[in-house]
Amino acid sequence: MAEPKRSNSKITFVIQEAAMPEQWPEKIGHFVIARDTGNLWYVQPDGRAVSLWHLLNQSRPVPAPQNGKDGRDGCAGAKGERGLTGATGGDGVRGPKGDAGRDGRDGANAAPCVCKTVEQVEPRLNAVEKATAQASAATTEHAAQIAELKTLVQGLIDRDTRSGEYITWLKERVAAHQKG
Repeated sequence: MAEPKRSNSKITFVIQEAAMPEQWPEKIGHFVIARDTGNLWYVQPDGRAVSLWHLLNQSRPVPAPQNGKDGRDGCAGAKGERGLTGATGGDGVRGPKGDAGRDGRDGANAAPCVCKTVEQVEPRLNAVEKATAQASAATTEHAAQIAELKTLVQGLIDRDTRSGEYITWLKERVAAHQKG
């Protein structure tokens, strides 16, 4: 497995996503960018990398590929022998006769109404409204956290890009100074 280039930066680039190790304890808290897929990964405190691309797109975060990617499916195997024949099933047993049903007519034999009163329904309705408000607040908070993460990641990428441009500029200045 190819080791990434060492630096003091919190951003590490790897050529292939499949080349990422399963555990990366020396890179805890760092960001990893796979050049082949462009995916951004974050190395958690336990040393495992998680895809931030999936997290920022509000889907389930996935771990880094372990030991490469799955290969193609193999060809079908040879057909096996036919198994033993089981015993035939027995006849079913009839159940007891059910109770007599109600008359189909309205009137004296009709069942009393079991409608709920407002006093019985109101506490349940209040609980549902409260749960809906809490879920809405949690969704709003989650959206704000995702926006903050997106901003942070973009800032890290911009900082890394700018530092590379600055180093190139410094090298050009040193080369010009040595010539002149």
